Amino acid sequence: MNNQIIDKPEIKSIQDFLAERNTLGIYIPAYQRYFSWGQEQFIRFFEDVATDIRRDTKPQHYMTFLGSIICFDDVEKETIAPGLKPQQPERVYNIVDGQQRMLFINILSVLLHKLISSDYTRLLDENEWFRQQVEELQDNLMSIISVKISGKKTVSPKIIRAIVDEWARTESEEKLTSPSARFLDQYLKYVEGGMKRGFNYSDQGLPEDLKIKHSNFLKHVAELDKLLRDFCRQVQPKNKEIRYELADVEELVENSILMESAFPNDIGEDYKAGRFDFTEPMKDRKEELFRALLLGNYVYRCVYAIIVVTRNSYDRTLTVFDALNVTGRSLNAFETFKPDVIKIGISGYRESDRKEYIDKIEADMNRRKQRKDVDKHVSELIVSFALANSGHKLSKDLHDQRSYLRSTFEQHTDDQGQYLEYLKFFSSVNDMKRLFETDSNGLEAFLRIYKSDIAISDDLNRHIEEATFCLRFLNKAGFTITISLLSIYLHQIHAQSFSEKSIEQFCDAVRKTAAFCAIWRSSAESTNRIDDRIRKVLGADKKGSAWQPLCRYDYKQKKALEPLELKELSRIFKALVAEMYEIQEFSKWAGLVTAVPAYKMKQVARFLLLVGSNRTKAVMQQNAPCLETATLGAVPELISRHGFDDPIVKSIEHIIPQNDGEAKDSEYSKQEKHQLWNLTLVPAEVNSILGNRDWKLKRALYQYYSAEDKKEQKRYLDKLGEELDPEQVKRFRKNQDYGYLPMTKYLSLIKGNFTKEKGEERNKAIIKNCWRVLAKEWLGW
Repeated sequence: MNNQIIDKPEIKSIQDFLAERNTLGIYIPAYQRYFSWGQEQFIRFFEDVATDIRRDTKPQHYMTFLGSIICFDDVEKETIAPGLKPQQPERVYNIVDGQQRMLFINILSVLLHKLISSDYTRLLDENEWFRQQVEELQDNLMSIISVKISGKKTVSPKIIRAIVDEWARTESEEKLTSPSARFLDQYLKYVEGGMKRGFNYSDQGLPEDLKIKHSNFLKHVAELDKLLRDFCRQVQPKNKEIRYELADVEELVENSILMESAFPNDIGEDYKAGRFDFTEPMKDRKEELFRALLLGNYVYRCVYAIIVVTRNSYDRTLTVFDALNVTGRSLNAFETFKPDVIKIGISGYRESDRKEYIDKIEADMNRRKQRKDVDKHVSELIVSFALANSGHKLSKDLHDQRSYLRSTFEQHTDDQGQYLEYLKFFSSVNDMKRLFETDSNGLEAFLRIYKSDIAISDDLNRHIEEATFCLRFLNKAGFTITISLLSIYLHQIHAQSFSEKSIEQFCDAVRKTAAFCAIWRSSAESTNRIDDRIRKVLGADKKGSAWQPLCRYDYKQKKALEPLELKELSRIFKALVAEMYEIQEFSKWAGLVTAVPAYKMKQVARFLLLVGSNRTKAVMQQNAPCLETATLGAVPELISRHGFDDPIVKSIEHIIPQNDGEAKDSEYSKQEKHQLWNLTLVPAEVNSILGNRDWKLKRALYQYYSAEDKKEQKRYLDKLGEELDPEQVKRFRKNQDYGYLPMTKYLSLIKGNFTKEKGEERNKAIIKNCWRVLAKEWLGW
């Protein structure tokens, strides 16, 4: 690490950082979450405070719970609403890390101020020392939560949020709609109004979509308020065991180090003479108020918990954040990109198309519960976007991803049409990633989200069924590189307003891509750098390309590029396969795929078995089984939206057991037994029953799963009952509606023992059907 990028941090108390800077404003950037701390964090805070106070050492140390505040000094105020620059506080710190802690400090300050101002009126009238200490703490608390803006008669909340809040010199111009800013503002007005009656927060006049956020915020505030009062009374909350016990007040008062640190000003002759009075009358009230004063003074004055790292460069501040942030994680590239999108026009962002695209991407981020999953998702998304957008092979390095988004987006910020197109395509890549990862209803659900009344004809439904099947294969087999390629065709659905033609084109692109991946991957044991071939199509390897790279923008001419024609995409796929494997026709591919141990790439094997058996019927010809092409509806459809996830094809079964003993007299090697000729698909629980059973029992099981009516199925089940125990028969009876499998029907028709020669005949029929579907029908070779 280059140590020059890290300024020497300022180690400050909360009072030094906030209360002594009454012209300093704190700005929460748009990527930061709303206040989300709850009881777990609040309890930890009070337990940490109690632990620190119980120590006898001088209490000037770090409280790790509060941690660091990393910010940059926005001298030019570029992150604040542009039209209101003259009406901002004198200094503005943009919080890069620590906004939850900063909001907590402000909320706690309000609750402490309210508590000591309203609950101890009589005591303050009768006790001069308490009155002086309360007045001093009240002044500090007000300084912590408020900022003075030049020219404005009243104070404003010290901390506000981008987009929804704006400072101003007049109340009529000031816009405060975030829960925290509105809460602070209403309390400041309550104090300035003389604190008559009680303080009641109001969400009157807020848009309905914001009222839910305010309601959730107030629940957090109520939790903290209750715990604060319990702490001061030193009572345990119901159903909670909290270790925040303090010593008796007499012991606390006798701790000279604590008292002189928490009450550094003249604490009175009574204290010095040891005559501090906590007796009746109002003994309990005196003790409660003392603990409230001790808590406020201790936390704000004594605990040097705030490590302030300030830079006047936003980019360099992010670098410091990555090095020092106490949460142990960096802001991902999307979180640091969002402010760049917003600052184009902060005041109009809430109603803009930009927000719609950003919100869609953010919603998918927030579906991940674990932070590591969020960051992994964002990194994958940006890698896919860069490849689809400009043919750029982007690394997973955080700095590279931030730089890519910023540099490519800035090329379009002068042209609204271009930057909206950029964001719209970013959103399309996000849609494609979500579609890639969702279940078998994903494509139709995606279409109906954007066009609920979309009419899906029988012909279009067939396209959707096949494309969904192929997407499930690409996902299960790990071909995530195809997200970039398919995003370009998915984007055309948006561009063409969800026309039937654009949906069919997308489905066709999915089929072609799946067919290419299956043919390529089944031709050799290794991947042979298939990802590099997809990148080549997308323009990441422009050297020697015989086609126009498939990317979104020509940056030199600043114009969008249309996706490749589907016929051209097929031609490119064919050229790539021919270049690597010299495959031009079925016979060459048949030789390669037959020799490959397909079981080692299970999802590819499942795909080939399903495609190769689709719309086929096993029959006897010349005293041997063969596969005939069946008409639509005559047999179950295996290439369907549920086909790849159907429980009946869940497990790949070795016909000749793979573990029948690798003795010297074993007829076939493990490599041979992993080849496609020896594989079939069965339900998972059947596989566990089949295990290493002999061919006689297996053939009976295959007969059961290829029965074409209930009567035939029952006959085979009775036959199985002679070989299986009652519990196993019960499992078969429970799942007897699984249906017909042509690949097991073929096996059930084999006479005599199953051998490699017989298996290869079946294998040839399956892969011939695969070639017809994949190469001829889908790729048009």
